[in-house]
Amino acid sequence: VVLYSKSPDLATSYVSVAVLHALGMSKNVQEAYLWAKGLDESETFIHHFDIGKSLAEYFT
Repeated sequence: VVLYSKSPDLATSYVSVAVLHALGMSKNVQEAYLWAKGLDESETFIHHFDIGKSLAEYFT
């Protein structure tokens, strides 16, 4: 899951970040955010990561 959190495929990375957040793997979540900040579409990825984290919190 950690490797998928840095996938250029938005759906894959978004779900992976949500799973990592649900598992309490904060360091890996932060690393995914740092990776996303370097992308051309960083705002889109970060927005989806935020949504994924919110969904993970809702269901846990």
